[in-house]
Amino acid sequence: MGYSFIQSLLQQPHLPLPVHCFTEVNVEAIGCTVCAFLNAQGGWIILGLDAMHEYVGLADINSTIEKLQHEVLTDIIPFPLVYIQEEPYGESQVLLVTVIKGSLPPYSYKGKYYVLEGESAVSPSADRISTLLRDSFTVRSSWETDSNLYAAKSDLDEKWMLDAYSHGIRSGRLPESNEGLWSR
Repeated sequence: MGYSFIQSLLQQPHLPLPVHCFTEVNVEAIGCTVCAFLNAQGGWIILGLDAMHEYVGLADINSTIEKLQHEVLTDIIPFPLVYIQEEPYGESQVLLVTVIKGSLPPYSYKGKYYVLEGESAVSPSADRISTLLRDSFTVRSSWETDSNLYAAKSDLDEKWMLDAYSHGIRSGRLPESNEGLWSR
């Protein structure tokens, strides 16, 4: 038997990120947990193991992957960074759901927010939601905020920029300016 990421993950004495095991595919509970992980530091979900890390199996792994991908990608807003893959565990296979910390909190699942409280995904208090919202406004360095010092106005698609600007005005997300888009 070769290297198993799942076994290595479970043998870590103090992981910085949570690992939750599910014995069955409860899409609702998994969706809430993924949402809570996104609103925290991320984490892992292992499907097919019990709390003692004993293998209990999964019926149809391929349809489970498709079902979870559909649920996560359509019911969690904003769009999450989640990987779902089959992984070896002993002589069997389990599913590993890797949840990368969300960069746009708060995340919601089916219109509700979730956070971790101990081992459970729970609906947060209004104060906790407020904290998640404030945290989403902190300055982050990412490709979305990087400047391109070599770009010129002529490099931009002016029609697309004007459409985006008009949409921002109509939706109330941008203040209207007397000088239009190019006033900034």
